[in-house]
Amino acid sequence: EIFPHLGTDEARRIQAEKGNTVEENDITRPTGKTGVVFGLIECREGGRIKVIDNNKSKERNEIKFQYYIGYNNKGKLQTVINPETKYGQWEKFIDAGVRRFELYYTTQPTANSNELNIKETIRKKCNISVIDDNAFVYIRPVKPSCIEYVVALPEGIEKEEYLSDIAALDI
Repeated sequence: EIFPHLGTDEARRIQAEKGNTVEENDITRPTGKTGVVFGLIECREGGRIKVIDNNKSKERNEIKFQYYIGYNNKGKLQTVINPETKYGQWEKFIDAGVRRFELYYTTQPTANSNELNIKETIRKKCNISVIDDNAFVYIRPVKPSCIEYVVALPEGIEKEEYLSDIAALDI
């Protein structure tokens, strides 16, 4: 239940209905700071209020990946990895036909719509050591702000048979 700000007429009316009358000029009366303190005490581990941390994955007690990562598709971010992507799960990114590629990332949830303007993202330039028109660059999250990428054939990625070394990239 959300209550009005302390000190307002509506808050005083509710306090009176609950039998908690407070003098307006009393310097010991509750304030917004008091409410924050009680909230912190009640929400602490072992408190009476259950706090659900949406920054941690449900399967394991670890912090979720923080970014939306993708490529430029007609001026929009085409998302390949998002905060729901599991750590260690390879995702096909782009073909491995050129040595340099760019990836774009952001923390903005609107990126999930694939309509986010590419100018609202951050660009990273990456290099691969193996160029193969039949292979792809695969990426995967490994830490809250770190990904790895590798060149592999589609049938090789499942068998962990890579054409290049795995490269790490801190975002």
